Amino acid sequence: MSRDPVATGTGNGGYAVGWGVPRNGDYRVIGHTGSTSGVASNLMFVPSQNLGVVVLANADGGTGSLPAQILKSFLPDWQIPPRPSLPVTPAFQPTVQLIGTWQGKVHTYAGEQPIQLNVLPGGDVHIRIGGEPRYSSSLQQDALLII
Repeated sequence: MSRDPVATGTGNGGYAVGWGVPRNGDYRVIGHTGSTSGVASNLMFVPSQNLGVVVLANADGGTGSLPAQILKSFLPDWQIPPRPSLPVTPAFQPTVQLIGTWQGKVHTYAGEQPIQLNVLPGGDVHIRIGGEPRYSSSLQQDALLII
């Protein structure tokens, strides 16, 4: 019987109590990632090297390859996985009917709020949720909507 608490499964890795236990070459890694709107985290341990990396980011979509690049600076034979190629999507070009200012209402955590979309001829779309700024809130600031 194995006394190793993360020796789950066989092959290149497994999943143990919420912790990923993959391999990177000869290194066993113990890690966990998480994210939600606007924030991301990645915690990775390489027990055989007494090494750990924590990356906390104010970003959408994860921490990217930063944790692997940090580990590569300590472990020269660390393998950085190739970035997947993303499909090329053509730039948004609004039709004449879409260009202009659109107004309505949206239900938010703060109750019903006015919403305004400003569709520009070049494809940028600016959005404002809420009226005139009353306090510091992301709902009260213009934002560029990426389509």
